[in-house]
Parts: sequence; C-alpha cells; structure tokens
Amino acid sequence: MTRADLAVARLLLGGADRRERWRLALTALGAALGTAFVLCAITVARIEADWNPQDASMPGWARQYSSELLSDPGSRRGLVVAFLLLLVPVLTFVGQCSRLGAARREQRFAALRLAGASPAQVHRIAAGETALVGGAGAVVGVGLFLAVRAVLDAANPEPLYVELPPGMPDGGRPVVGSKVVIERLLYPTDVPFSWGWAVAAVLAVALLGGLTTRLALRRVSTSPLGTARRAPRRAPSPWILLLLPVSAVAAVPLLALTRDSAKPPFAALLLCLVCFVAGLLVSTAVLSRVLGRLAARRGNSAALVLAGRRLEADPWAGARAHATLVLCALVGAGTLGLRESVLAGLAAVTPGREPDPYYGASFGLAALGLAVALAAAAGGLLVGWVESVTEQRRTLAAQVAAGVPTSVLRRALLWQTALPLVPALVLAGAGSYGYLVPVATGMYPLPLFGPAIAVAVAVAACLAATAAVFPLLRRSVRPAELRFE
Repeated sequence: MTRADLAVARLLLGGADRRERWRLALTALGAALGTAFVLCAITVARIEADWNPQDASMPGWARQYSSELLSDPGSRRGLVVAFLLLLVPVLTFVGQCSRLGAARREQRFAALRLAGASPAQVHRIAAGETALVGGAGAVVGVGLFLAVRAVLDAANPEPLYVELPPGMPDGGRPVVGSKVVIERLLYPTDVPFSWGWAVAAVLAVALLGGLTTRLALRRVSTSPLGTARRAPRRAPSPWILLLLPVSAVAAVPLLALTRDSAKPPFAALLLCLVCFVAGLLVSTAVLSRVLGRLAARRGNSAALVLAGRRLEADPWAGARAHATLVLCALVGAGTLGLRESVLAGLAAVTPGREPDPYYGASFGLAALGLAVALAAAAGGLLVGWVESVTEQRRTLAAQVAAGVPTSVLRRALLWQTALPLVPALVLAGAGSYGYLVPVATGMYPLPLFGPAIAVAVAVAACLAATAAVFPLLRRSVRPAELRFE
C-alpha cells in the first residue's frame, strides 16, 4: 500500500455519509476491542516471575498475585492465548462492517476506476480506509485499556501481613515485627505500562483490519461504469460433511489409546480434531444448500419457501459470521462441559468442602471471554443482515407491494438464519461432548447440561441478532423505495 493510496483513502473518509459513518464507527469499535485484548495479552506476558529468588522450588511462579491464574506460569500462557484468540471474532466483525454502505462506496470506486485506477488499487484504497479507521479505533482502545487498568489498580487490596514460621528466611521482603509483608495483588497492575508495546499493538490491529477488508473484498470487482461484479463461488459439496463422522469415528480408538497407552497418539488425535473443526466450519454452507433446496421444494409456508430459495441461491452468504458462531459454540460447549465435570468431580472427592477457588476463577474468566466472543460474532451476523436488507430493499419493497405481508418477510429472515445455523450449532455441541468423554471417564463424571446450555445460548444469540434487524426491514419495505428503480 502506497502513500498515495492512503491519501485517497483519507479523502474518501472526509466525504462519508450517514450510513458510511455507521460503518466507520462500528469498525473503530471492533479495532478498540481488539487493541484492548492485545494489550491485556501483552500485560499478562510481561509479568515477572520468581518474585522471591531465594526460593527456587517453584520456578516461573509470580507469587505476588493471589490468583493462580496469574501466578502459575502455565495459566499465564493460557491467558495470553485466550486474549489473542478473542481477536478472531473481532476481526470477523470488522470484516463484516467493511461491507456496509456498499452501494455508496461502489459509486466512489467507479469514479476512481474512471480516473484510471486499477481494481487492485481500488482494493488497496478500501483496505487503507479501514486501516486508518482501525488505527483511530485502536488509539481509543489504548485509552479504554488505561481506564480499566486505573479502575483495577484502585481495586487492588492493601499489602497482606503473614506470620513467619521460626527459622524461615524472609526472602528480602520487608518485615514488621514477626510478620512479613507480602504483596498479594488481585490484578497485574504492577506491570509497568509500555508505550512502545502500545504503539506496536495499534499498528498491528490497524494492519490486521486492513488485511481483513482486503480479504473480504477479494471477490468484488467494480467497473468504471459503477457496476459491481462478484466473482462466482463454487457450490459447496455435500461430501465435505463426511469429515465430521469420519474424524469422529477415527478419534474413538485414539481416545482409548490416549487413556491407556504410555505414549498417547496426541498428533493423530489433533489431526482428527482439526478435520472435525474444518468440516464443522464449512457445514453451514453445505447445510444452506441442502436444507434450502429441501425447504424450497417441500416447505409448507411462504416464509419457509422464501428462505429456502434464498439459501439455495447463495449458500455462502454469511459464511464468515456463521463459522465464527459455530466456533464459539464448539469452544463454549467444551468449556462449560469441562467446568461441569471438574466441579462435580471435585465436589465428590471432597464432600462438604468448597472447591479450590482457582477452578472457579479459571472457568469464570473463560466464560467471560466466550461471552465477549459470542457477542462479537452475533454482532457480525447482525451487520451482515443489515447489509443484506439494505442491498435488497427495492426487492423487498416490491414483494410487499405485490401483497407479501411484512410478517412473512420477518419469519423468512428467521428461517434463513435457523436452517443452516441450528444444525451446525447442535453438531458443534455434540462434537465437544464426544471429545469430553475421555476426560470425564477418569475422575470426573460426564457433563449433562454444560454443552446443551452453550448451544442454547448460541442459538438464542443468533435469533436475537436476526430479530434486531426487523426495524430496518420495516423501513426498507416502504413504497417510496420503488421510486428509484
């Protein structure tokens, strides 16, 4: 991307209309969240270990924190990975936002094509536009991180005084009488904030946002006459769904070997899991085509037939947002199922005693991260529906003018979401449950409600995101929309 591309992108930002300003605001919001997650990961990764160097029995531990999530080196690495994985739904949300206001943006791109710009230059300008907005949102994300850090710093407890046993060294820590002062902090606000890492995070998030937009528009080509052409995609093959049962069947003997063998085949088990996830992520497109064709031919209501025709015509519509939602359901079902099994197993081993707070804090933080990821994924689905309704407003207005009730269109949108997504989410929950069986057959009981709760929450989030577009649908079917054919 050249300096000239960024200059043109900056000029385009100055002439944004109301609809485009919504797109820019949502893109900046996603960039702000992504920057906050990156800075959280950097902060946890920079925690200094071995606070008491005279005690080498627990190397790598940061014992200035009361929570083992921060003191345990393995848990810290898990936290860093979790914060970075939260970037996936955020970047998906940014990619969906880049498609809002497509009509107005394509008019500007057509003017650039008339002025001599190539399709590749137009795409670079669009990516530069998102990168500039993402950079501004990333700066806001740094401010958000600093504000949350200040609140957590104020909530950190006062120093804790602990009685020293006779003969135990104090490790160089201050002593008051016979008590040693131990800084047992709840949050890692003692880690110094680095502006260098903050600048690197801002640049990384802005660059990732631009690359996401470039990938989102890779199949769109705008001509100098203002016609946008989307390169056709091949229809998804139903044979892709065979990855799900094949990988599940292949994993059964591998899971048995993992429990009984001295050298578990973790590499082969990981390959089966990767195949299962790959088939699951593409399953929404396959289900859109198969179930859409079935609903169009056998549907017993106008809304179901209309939804089936739309799914059959474009099975890849919303595939990006659908894949993120399915991935959230897969991880969420596994996390909640594991939480249910572990806590029930600990309660059975130590009856009448509260489980170690480490487990409650770990699973609570994981549930919070999954809730954020699910909200971002549902937001991406909502943005995709807003784009679809906006682009098809003349067609929808014509259908209402021909006598189709608005309630039928609303039910068609719900069917269009539920037909491919609900079966895929149920498959995600079943797959997570299957991979939890070898974990639970040891000291933990089988989970009963955790995976089902995760799938139910994901389905509710999808339907709620679709229902949120109903006010826009009501405004888009007004007869005035027909005047601009």
